[in-house]
Amino acid sequence: MDLFDYKPKMEALHGEQLPDSVRNGQRLTGMTANQSSFPLANSFFKFNQHGKSGAWISELMPHTAKIADELCFIKSMHTEAINHDPAITFFQTGSQQRSYANFRRGVEIVRNGLIGKVTRVEVGLPAGHEDSLDSEDVTTPPANLNYDAWCGPSEKLPFIHARHHRNWRWHLAYGGGQLMDWIGHHNDIAHWGLGLDKTGPVEVESIGWTKPKTPIYNAPVDFAVHSRYAGGVSIEISTKHTKGTKWIGTDGWVYVNRGTIEASNNDWLRAENSLGKYRAYASDDHTRNFLELSLIHI
Repeated sequence: MDLFDYKPKMEALHGEQLPDSVRNGQRLTGMTANQSSFPLANSFFKFNQHGKSGAWISELMPHTAKIADELCFIKSMHTEAINHDPAITFFQTGSQQRSYANFRRGVEIVRNGLIGKVTRVEVGLPAGHEDSLDSEDVTTPPANLNYDAWCGPSEKLPFIHARHHRNWRWHLAYGGGQLMDWIGHHNDIAHWGLGLDKTGPVEVESIGWTKPKTPIYNAPVDFAVHSRYAGGVSIEISTKHTKGTKWIGTDGWVYVNRGTIEASNNDWLRAENSLGKYRAYASDDHTRNFLELSLIHI
């Protein structure tokens, strides 16, 4: 439900089918997977501007509207998550995976030494895009878009829908491609399992990078980054690895991804089995953590 994001164009588009360019092939949610059509739906409630700032606020929030000038509305956030809960988690914390029990279990298996001495970690990330995901035509920016402000200090390239909205990430003037999109997820988990949150590699090598076919993007399609750390362990980030994080040790391995955990020894995966003294910090709800921290500082 939109409360602070007035969308006047939705009034004109109400009832029309969701354009393919919005989803870009992204999976459907469980709630909509069986739908035969996907009509756009405008808000049933009216919006009005409030305060000196002219903030648009739904009529559902009459008391909040009275303090409009005391609020900060951030409308530049983006997340890959298609469902509400992980999207909120990402908004509140910047990362959603450390709250998942399977990632925590994998970290505890590694940190308790069950796989022996870790020799290397495979981090699989999705590949970039060879072809453009929207129109490549150079057009005038929409009237409701301040394109100068949108570009900010970055290079001001001609406005093209194929690299605007969620697709800004595929051009290095604005983003870092899939590598920078996902490294903060699966490589973060790799660091957590190795106990390297407060350090970094001593040597980094990039190999096997390929370029897109379209000139609209210039972030790599396929890539590999090999990082070596003090002590000899290496992390291999690559589009060729299975997506997720896999620690490989002298006595076994464990692999984690969203919704998945596998190991060379299935006994490690049974919740009733103790893994050892080390316990990864429990964070089952990052949204609650954020709110609790906010209350401490009020």
